[in-house]
Amino acid sequence: TLHHHDMNVDHLYYRNRKASEDEEAAMKAADTRLFELLAAHEVKVGDDDRLSALLARGHAPRAAATFAGPMDFGADEDEISIRDFQAAADLEPNYFTKEGFGALVARFGADVPVELSTPVRKILWDVPGVACVTDRGTIRAKAAIVTASPAVLAFEEIEFAPALPDTHFAAFFDLPMGMLTKLPVEIRGTRLGLAPFDDLLIERLARHDIYFLC
Repeated sequence: TLHHHDMNVDHLYYRNRKASEDEEAAMKAADTRLFELLAAHEVKVGDDDRLSALLARGHAPRAAATFAGPMDFGADEDEISIRDFQAAADLEPNYFTKEGFGALVARFGADVPVELSTPVRKILWDVPGVACVTDRGTIRAKAAIVTASPAVLAFEEIEFAPALPDTHFAAFFDLPMGMLTKLPVEIRGTRLGLAPFDDLLIERLARHDIYFLC
């Protein structure tokens, strides 16, 4: 079941203090202003290409930057390129699967044969197509989609034969793992005045912000 998710922050806290209506309005205004600057800004040679270069000081711009930066891109605003931000796909419309993303994957893959507890140890790519060596035998296919994390690939937990080019390994090491830790917690019924799919942002010191999607 698809649910359209409103991208606005519904509840804002500064540390343990709930933001006032004026502060919430200021944060939304700062968010609007940030995207106006992004739309109009042209990065020239020698310019600072980091998102942080567009931010004003203060609580409201900082909260807006947290919501638009780490929560969307998985990186702090001084690590996000303005050009990349401008080139990113629009998040609207944004739909969730009420039953969870796993239910969506299971639905699309209902007719696909799946083997659990079958880790791939080695991928041969100098043969016609590819050959994936697993603990339960070798699987041959036209191509393989590798979904392992960059760290698994960088430290060669999956062996490739022949070895991948050095440029690939440089990319594995340079590609960040992401800075967000996501913890699902199921709470039955309505609690704390929060409705399903509400967005709650707790802006804290030293980039230790907490974001909840109810």
